[in-house]
Amino acid sequence: LLESTNELLVTFYSQLLAPLPEINVFQQLIIVPHGLLHYIPFHALRDRDHYLLETHALSYAPSATVLHRVLTNHYLVPQDPPLIFGVTDASIPQVEAEIAGLRDLFPTAHIYCGPEATTTKLLAETWRPPFLHISTHAMFRGDNPDFSSLKLADKWLSVKEIYHLATAAPLVTLSACETGRNEIKSGDELIGLCRGFFSIGTQALVVSLWRVEDQTTADLMLDFYAVLKSGLPVYHAL
Repeated sequence: LLESTNELLVTFYSQLLAPLPEINVFQQLIIVPHGLLHYIPFHALRDRDHYLLETHALSYAPSATVLHRVLTNHYLVPQDPPLIFGVTDASIPQVEAEIAGLRDLFPTAHIYCGPEATTTKLLAETWRPPFLHISTHAMFRGDNPDFSSLKLADKWLSVKEIYHLATAAPLVTLSACETGRNEIKSGDELIGLCRGFFSIGTQALVVSLWRVEDQTTADLMLDFYAVLKSGLPVYHAL
């Protein structure tokens, strides 16, 4: 399975990236996909020797319009503590360790974990944290993407409810399965969780395209934030 997957990734690389002029190693690449290319994990493409993520800092924009808005709006980094939510259950036991690790990294963070991690608490926040982190379950609704949602302690938070969040953290990390999945509509419009956060002014999202393993996710998140805390941009830290 791994061998056949890698062959496919090499094929995509040869068709999508190899024809381009030489791209310097460690240069940042911003990918603005079109149509079905939104479903391609460009960071996983490989040239026989390396995955692209090993040699370049990658980020994506859902459209040129969103990219322009993000690049031309230079927000000041908020000095307030970050906002962290963690929903725990038997199927994702490492969420507690992930939240504990984040507490160590950011001692002043506002943290809601377990029964406290409610939609009521999230919707009530009016200040602008430097980042919002949510560790939980996610559900993508292919039949009606506006009802894609994140599980919080009291109920599921849908895309439509995200539109009503009073705060727009510059960075939002959705530490859950398939949080980056979208339905592609006419005009390259993407409907899903990402759209909800971009619509309220979020500049950067860290999301997943597939189902993720609990322990690996916790390890990744703690490493990511440790590097981010040192001052590197999001795409370099990831």
